[in-house]
Amino acid sequence: MWLIPIWHCWPLSRLTSNQTVLGIGTLLATYLAAVLVFRAAFDFSFLEHTPVYVASLDPKGWVNAWVALSVLVTTVAVTLVAMLFDFWPLAKVLPTRRQPAFGIAVTAGVVIGTTLLYGFFTHIGGLDPVEVLVRVAVSLIYGIFLVNLMTGHQLLAHWSQPHRGVTLTAIAAALAIAMYAVYAHSAPFISRHTLAAGSPAYELEIWVANAMLGITFPLMVVFADFFEFWPLNRQPPR
Repeated sequence: MWLIPIWHCWPLSRLTSNQTVLGIGTLLATYLAAVLVFRAAFDFSFLEHTPVYVASLDPKGWVNAWVALSVLVTTVAVTLVAMLFDFWPLAKVLPTRRQPAFGIAVTAGVVIGTTLLYGFFTHIGGLDPVEVLVRVAVSLIYGIFLVNLMTGHQLLAHWSQPHRGVTLTAIAAALAIAMYAVYAHSAPFISRHTLAAGSPAYELEIWVANAMLGITFPLMVVFADFFEFWPLNRQPPR
């Protein structure tokens, strides 16, 4: 979500125009960046007195792992919102989206947006990092996927920015609230036992997050992208 929509695979894109090489290189760069961020930022010492903790696997990074994960996933939600706006108004200032200027500008905007969103829900909304992760970031991401993926990116396509972005974001936020409620209330029936919400285990939150982005989202991609909405959207015979 950082290397492709924001940085357009730069600087690898300056080295090759071969799409296969660029794809493989970007995938490797993504894994490398993930490892570096994981080792630098994630600290699992809060699990030290639990059976699941393995000291040799804990990178002991800068911050609590829940905080790091919540902030990082919030950056994804903010990036997707920016994409609903087609990166307006920056796209008007940099219409050619030349790198690295575009990447630097969008990165700065995402960092500011993440700080404001995360700060609002933690300091004013009173949510802890895991609640922000699931109720806000994951649910909003899921809502945006519903708005974009399941409509073939055609919803309000004829609207201009920023009206389209504002409206799509509002729809996605409403879907996020509604779908969190649907998943949270259906969890006991599907899992066949009551899931405890909140600290310390966050059973319900983890279940909802995995159900949304680990199970349903891949199925949405298969249906919308691989099957192109078949059999609902049958192409006329040639």
